[in-house]
Amino acid sequence: MRKFTAIIALILTTMLGCRRDEPQPKSISDVLVQDEDFSILNAAISYAGLTDAFKTSYGFTFFAPTNAAFKASGFADASAVTTLPVGQVRSIIQYHLLRKKTLVKDFAAGLNYPTKTFSDTSTAYLSKLDGVVFINNSRAVKADLEATNGVVHGVDRVLSVPTGDWNATIRNNPELSLAWAALDRALKLMPINPLLGQLNNRQEVFSFFLPNNKAMEAAGLSKTAIDRLPAATLNSFLLYHITRGRYFTGTLGTSNLSMLDSGRSVAVTVVPATKAVTLKGSGSAALANVVQTDLMATNGIIHVIDRVLVP
Repeated sequence: MRKFTAIIALILTTMLGCRRDEPQPKSISDVLVQDEDFSILNAAISYAGLTDAFKTSYGFTFFAPTNAAFKASGFADASAVTTLPVGQVRSIIQYHLLRKKTLVKDFAAGLNYPTKTFSDTSTAYLSKLDGVVFINNSRAVKADLEATNGVVHGVDRVLSVPTGDWNATIRNNPELSLAWAALDRALKLMPINPLLGQLNNRQEVFSFFLPNNKAMEAAGLSKTAIDRLPAATLNSFLLYHITRGRYFTGTLGTSNLSMLDSGRSVAVTVVPATKAVTLKGSGSAALANVVQTDLMATNGIIHVIDRVLVP
């Protein structure tokens, strides 16, 4: 009898030990807390008052920025995030969150599929190239971290929430005040170039590669010079810096990109190691670097470059 009791005790001890050793179910919150790569994000989630939501809510896909993503997006550490208003941080986090659990294998291949984010008021754009998932300009670098209430994909950039159309986004960027002056004057001139006039169609989507103020001044395009440019010259300049469609730097490849200027193109080069993007106009050997990328507008994307493109 004693021998039988000892055997039963040994079996029970072994079973309980196995259960303790087995991986325990993890919520999205657990996945993030247990990974040091998400420490800045965890601080942001706590600051935004969303910790409990990531423990208890179900069926999410979370494109979670890593620490490197925050730093690449201009946030040196958690304190840089928590200096922002709470509502803004909450909005940023919710823009990275989709209401349906989706693994990498289940995303459709292709570019820029629109999808509503958690708030239902902002649209993000999903792409899948060669098996890699992108959301807007951000690439999934840690895929399919499954949780009991969804899945986490670690991404390499913090997404910017679009808050206005291209007009407002350009106008409110202090680095683009001269480019805005050129656009504003051109759109007010009559008669207007029909191609440039399409910018007023809010159903169209455009990508802008606009020189910053330093680049404009280096090319002799001060505010006074812009005001004196003949309409045809002004139109040609602008049309060579705008293309139709939504082009994120993350999914751009080395190629020729057709601009609005009568089908003329610029040569785009992407450096594989750094993902840095340069452009070259057909009339110049000098390269323009994209120095501020993927400024999201509701109807377009703005990239800031450091040199005027010459057709």
